[in-house]
Amino acid sequence: MSLFQKKDPSRVSICDTIVIGGVAGTGIKSAGKIIARALIEIGYEVFLTDEYPSLIKGGHNAVMISFSPYPVYTINREIDLLVCLDRETFDEHKGNLNSNSIVVHDPSNFKIVEKDLRDLAAEVV
Repeated sequence: MSLFQKKDPSRVSICDTIVIGGVAGTGIKSAGKIIARALIEIGYEVFLTDEYPSLIKGGHNAVMISFSPYPVYTINREIDLLVCLDRETFDEHKGNLNSNSIVVHDPSNFKIVEKDLRDLAAEVV
C-alpha cells in the first residue's frame, strides 16, 4: 500500500521514496529525520540516507527516505516526492522521477520551465 495516490494504477509500488534537497545548513538532515520518525510512528519501515559533498562548509545536501509497510533494506532510487529547496536538487534528481512523481518547489526561488519538463511525466506543484 502506497502513501501516495498513484496517477497510473498499473504502476504498483510497495516502497515509496521522498527526497529533500537544498543548500547545506538549511535543515535538510533534520527535516529528513523528522519525516522518517513520523513514518515510523505511523507504522512504516524506513531506510534513510544522506547525500552530501565532502566540503567543509556549504554545498548541496540531500536526504533520501524510502519507506514501506514491509522491511526496507536499501534506498529505492525511483522518487515519489521530490522537495527542492534549490535548483540543484531538481537538476540532480530529475532523472529518478517517474510518471507518479510529485515535485515541490518555491517558484519565487527558482523556476521550472517547459523545457525542464519535456522528458518528465512528473507533476510539479
